[in-house]
Parts: sequence; C-alpha cells; structure tokens
Amino acid sequence: MKIICRKFKSNETKRGLKILSKKSIAVFSAIAAALIMYSAIQPQPDALQSVFAVSNSNHSDIGYTINADQPLTVDDDLTDVFLDGEEIDSGVSASYDGELDIPTNVRLDKIDFGSDFCKPLDSARVTSLFDYRVNPVTGRYVFHTGIDLGAAQGSNIYAMLGGRVVRAAYDSGYGYFVVIEHSNGIRTLYAHCSKLKVKAGETVNKGQVIALVGSTGNSTGPHLHLEFRKNNQRYDPEWVIGGIYN
Repeated sequence: MKIICRKFKSNETKRGLKILSKKSIAVFSAIAAALIMYSAIQPQPDALQSVFAVSNSNHSDIGYTINADQPLTVDDDLTDVFLDGEEIDSGVSASYDGELDIPTNVRLDKIDFGSDFCKPLDSARVTSLFDYRVNPVTGRYVFHTGIDLGAAQGSNIYAMLGGRVVRAAYDSGYGYFVVIEHSNGIRTLYAHCSKLKVKAGETVNKGQVIALVGSTGNSTGPHLHLEFRKNNQRYDPEWVIGGIYN
C-alpha cells in the first residue's frame, strides 16, 4: 500500500519563528502556569468517566448506580475493546485511488454465530457497512469495524444471544455501549445507546432488553453500531444479520 505523508523542509520550518519581546514572554509564561495548575486539579480518566455517566444519567438512565469514587473495572482480556475506537484509520486521504490493505485485526471470513439468535432491533435500516469509508471530519479513508443500523430514538436493543456482560459504560467514541461475551467466545458490541439497561458482570438472556437506541458518542443520528468480535478480531456482521434489515 502506498504511504502518503507530509514532508517539511528544514528551511521552511524556520519561517514561523520570530523573536518575542520580554512582555510577550511574560504573558506566555503566565498562561502556561495557569494551564499547568488547571490540569493538575482535573479528575483522572476513570473517575471522569464515572462522573460523566452519573451527571448525564441521573443514575436511573443506565439502570444502575455508578459511584464516582469506585469506577467500573475492566477485565484484563478486554484491552481490545478500544483497540480501534470503531474505525481504523488507513492513513491515506480520500483522494487516494489505490488499493487499501485489510487491517490486521479485521477478518473477512464467516463467523460461526449460529442461526438461533434474536434480532438486535425490531425495525431498522442499514446505514453503514463493515468496510472502508471516508471519514466526513478528517477526509481520510477509515475501516468501519461494525455495521450501523438506523432506528428510532429510544427503540429497544436486544441481546442477540445469552451471555455475560463484560462491559457496560461510556466512551467518547462509542457513547454508551454494552459488550456481551457468549458461550462460544464471541462478543457482541452495541454502541451509541441513549440508555443502558444492564451492568458489567450480569448474565443476560437471549432477547433481553440491554439498552435503548441513541446517538451518544461520535454519532450523527440515532442508530445502533453493532460489532462481532472473537480473539481480538472483528468480523463482518453481514455474515450473521445479512438480509434481516434493508
């Protein structure tokens, strides 16, 4: 794959430099000191995540109480949850007309999820597939690691199979999301929810309502971002739900 990068000439980098007056230096020093003091009093990421969830949910929104002093813990084997944050940046701009490699944590072969599962939504339409797409913000090609299902705000989201909830939390990219691990080691991820109805550690049944459709996190409208994962690999949801929704 061709790699596109930006090169800077050493003589061009000097054009942005100029000598500052003593007064300017003093002003910049004061600003820097203020920023350092501000960052020192900010909450740590885990605590901030818990505070955010509490302030936005009033506890009842996600079905359980989050204590800001005791943030949710993550199992050691869940390091893959945020491996790509829903999209894997290819590193090339939308003007690139060559072929793109398949990301190392993406599989194109069929995943064996079985046929005895519950639809995640009663009604939906496919709005984005498991494939490369142009990020509307960055203008770069990115690999979308799930399938987007447009649905009405507040619609029920169902557990496709029974299993254990290994994560139910908030993320700036996924918004409110749920990860369920099933008996065969496959994990389903449901993201951009408006409310969560389960918590980490719970056992859920097939067809149980686990969340409600929303547009939280990095989202442009109400939809469900659905992923299938196994052994840190992402699989195309079309192998499982292809043909269910238009």
